Amino acid sequence: MPLRWMAPESVRKMIFTPYSDVWSFGVVLWEIMSFGEQPYRGRPDMEVKKLLANNVRLSRPFYYFEPL
Repeated sequence: MPLRWMAPESVRKMIFTPYSDVWSFGVVLWEIMSFGEQPYRGRPDMEVKKLLANNVRLSRPFYYFEPL
């Protein structure tokens, strides 16, 4: 399973909804804004699963653009 792109409810309870699709799309947008960096880079999948369960989210990409 692609844990790094899954919504927390999908990881915990295997619930897949349009909201979890939006979450995954947001992670893809994060990847684009970070120029292809892997989400939760350098962490094993089991640690990523624990981070999602504890509501730890991805930080802003380095090249984040503020809205005008």
